[in-house]
Amino acid sequence: MLYIDGNNIRLTRGDTAYLTIPITTELGEEYVMQSGDTLTFSVKKNETMSEYLFQKKVTGSNEIHIEPNDTKSLPFGKYKYDVQIDLTSGDVFTVIEPSIFELMKEVTC
Repeated sequence: MLYIDGNNIRLTRGDTAYLTIPITTELGEEYVMQSGDTLTFSVKKNETMSEYLFQKKVTGSNEIHIEPNDTKSLPFGKYKYDVQIDLTSGDVFTVIEPSIFELMKEVTC
């Protein structure tokens, strides 16, 4: 089960999730991903850790696909994630600041 509350995400461990990341310009207009733009979704235990628990990168799309193998071996609990966009121009922007990524318990494994 996937729950999204603001920027906070709750996902049952081992489930599939498709996340469409809204991206807006400084003027508040919707940004359309260009073919060379890269979106990076990063999950860590907390902001100070250097190792990623998992990271997803997509080019030319604002849809992140979390696969069952990304989370099935992680302990239940709360983690931190953020989303960054690297534009073909070389500019880099954080489009979702560090927020909660919670893995919820499951009965069926």
